[in-house]
Amino acid sequence: MSWAAVYSGVLAEHAVETKAAHDFVELHEVLGYGVAGFFTLLSLWGLIAYKRPTGRVIPLFLILILIAGGALALQAFVGGYLVYDAGLAVKK
Repeated sequence: MSWAAVYSGVLAEHAVETKAAHDFVELHEVLGYGVAGFFTLLSLWGLIAYKRPTGRVIPLFLILILIAGGALALQAFVGGYLVYDAGLAVKK
């Protein structure tokens, strides 16, 4: 689902004028790719760890999930700024 969100973001970026908040759009895009890749790797790791016979929770995995959640929250904050403060894709 994160890659679907990245794809829809790329489509939206090409559909609107981004000169007013170009730096924030670029930050939002980089965070989107990073978050999608990070969650993809964590999902693969989780599937592999699930198949292990011990079934123990790996503390490093939990820490990385929290970091990924923080990165997702930062991306959401930047996206909210783009819409509500910068007025990107909002009709005047």
